Amino acid sequence: MQINGGEITGLENKNNTVDSLLNKIQTNYTVEIYNKNGEQISGSSLVGTGSTVKILDNNALVSEYTLIMYGDTNGDGKINSIDLLVLQRHILEIEKLQSAYVKAGNVRKNGKNPSSVDCLLIQRHILGLQDIEQ
Repeated sequence: MQINGGEITGLENKNNTVDSLLNKIQTNYTVEIYNKNGEQISGSSLVGTGSTVKILDNNALVSEYTLIMYGDTNGDGKINSIDLLVLQRHILEIEKLQSAYVKAGNVRKNGKNPSSVDCLLIQRHILGLQDIEQ
């Protein structure tokens, strides 16, 4: 995993549970994980784009990070046809993505708005032809 500012990237392409994420974080502080809706999650719950990692010291917030999983444009922790549909709706300006979700849709990580090429890369991932590099 990589931390850049307030964002964490480099998750696995699947099976990102709270437990697996917590196993990768080493700290003396308390770590809490929240889903995209702001609800605290634990155990085998999936984390994905928009999930938040909060580092606490005696209930005082030390740091907060937003997770970005490239290709996971709806934040459910999976990369599937729903993410492709969400990205297509963004490109067609039917329903625009915001913040972390725009970054998740930019599978090429070129700093630009997601495009049809990013859709193609998600399709290739779904079909098992080429994994998205996290």
